[in-house]
Amino acid sequence: MKERLVLVVDDEGLVKEYLEEVMARYGYRCAAFTDPKEALIFFEMHSAKVDVVVADIRMPDITGYELAKELMKISPNTPVILISAYFPSLKAVQEAPNVKRVLSKPLSTKLLLEAIETEISESSQAM
Repeated sequence: MKERLVLVVDDEGLVKEYLEEVMARYGYRCAAFTDPKEALIFFEMHSAKVDVVVADIRMPDITGYELAKELMKISPNTPVILISAYFPSLKAVQEAPNVKRVLSKPLSTKLLLEAIETEISESSQAM
C-alpha cells in the first residue's frame, strides 16, 4: 500500500510541527508549511501525489478558504479539511466544494485521523 501524502498548512509553527509529528506517527508522509503561498507552489508541482490537504482557516495573506479555492483550480478532486479555533461561515464553506470537513481547534487527534482516512477513502473510490 502506498504511503499517503498529507499537505499541512498552518501559520502557527507549533501547530504545524504537532501535525507533522501526528502524521509521521500514524504512517503518513507530510509536507508542511507555515506560508500558504509556499504550500500552493508545492501543490502546483506535486498535486498528483497529495492525497488530502489539512489547512488552517485564519492565516495571513491567504485564508484557508481562499487556499482551498486555488487548490480546486489545480486538482478539483483533492479533498481539503479545514481547521480553526473560530466557527466558520457556512457561505465560505459552500464556495469551496473541495472543503469536505471543518474541524475545530484544539484538534482531537482521533477525529483528525478519522477525517483524513475517510476523505482519502472517498476520494479513492470516486476515481
